[in-house]
Amino acid sequence: MIFKDLQLTKSNCFVAMQYYWLMLNRTYLVILTSDALVGIVANGLVSDEGNDALANYVVRKLVVRGNLDDPFTYVKTHYTEKVAELDLDGDEIIAQNGANFRLYYQDISAVDYDPKRKWGMGKYPHDGKIYIQSKNGKTIELIVLGNQSGAHIRALILAKVEKVSHK
Repeated sequence: MIFKDLQLTKSNCFVAMQYYWLMLNRTYLVILTSDALVGIVANGLVSDEGNDALANYVVRKLVVRGNLDDPFTYVKTHYTEKVAELDLDGDEIIAQNGANFRLYYQDISAVDYDPKRKWGMGKYPHDGKIYIQSKNGKTIELIVLGNQSGAHIRALILAKVEKVSHK
């Protein structure tokens, strides 16, 4: 499935942020394919404005502006243009950016949803966190950005996992 040919809907994708290296973050467009969750980096480091003019000058390019309830406001086109011609099921999507990921449903052992706000998110609206645990013990934490339902996203992922486990 080529990325540019995919019709993005609330039933096949969501936008989420992930913290890494303690305080850095990146935004993902996470696509639910027939076999796997595919995370495509869709924005780099994001920061919130504060009360200090000098600090705001430094972080101004890292602040997301616009309709913050719309999850696609957090997605930068130049990131998705890099993967437009790539096959979501192929190795090139992972090779394009080392932070992109693919997690096959058959390798998922648990999916949990925590509706509590994530510390450090400032003014950015979000609906808690999704925790996806793989059978090898690794856990991915994804902060659900904008006006999306973390409970709905969890249900979508679980439905895919259960479908694969019944094959």
